[in-house]
Amino acid sequence: MRYSILLLIVFLALVSCRKNNEKIIGGWKLVQYTEFDSLGDRTFGFSYSEICPYKKLEFGTNAWAEYDQNCSEDKDILLDGDYLVEEDTLWLRGFDANNNWTEQWYLIKKVTNKRLEIDLWKSLNDTTGEWDIVDRRNYKYKK
Repeated sequence: MRYSILLLIVFLALVSCRKNNEKIIGGWKLVQYTEFDSLGDRTFGFSYSEICPYKKLEFGTNAWAEYDQNCSEDKDILLDGDYLVEEDTLWLRGFDANNNWTEQWYLIKKVTNKRLEIDLWKSLNDTTGEWDIVDRRNYKYKK
């Protein structure tokens, strides 16, 4: 009896401890975007929810792409590159539409098989080669 309980606990631990990158892989639809002002207050920021239903973030094996920034239903790849997930951090890096190298550093707030919530924290500007802290931007996606 003790062994069966121990085996059950080990099994549940293994099933529930899948890596974040395994949960992130796939296509995500943006359902809410909130931008805060420099003081972290939304008073002078803005938010929208499902205004742009075609805006998608897609992750493949060692690749990511952001589609349709202007909500025109086109599936133009604006950013193309790779991604890396380490614990609660998501790095996206690749070339933008102008063929400039860009990197973004996100803090993962919540990730499940159906929901992804991230905050954009820093962005690398290729012209200076330095990371810039971004005013807080929160993205909520669903599968």
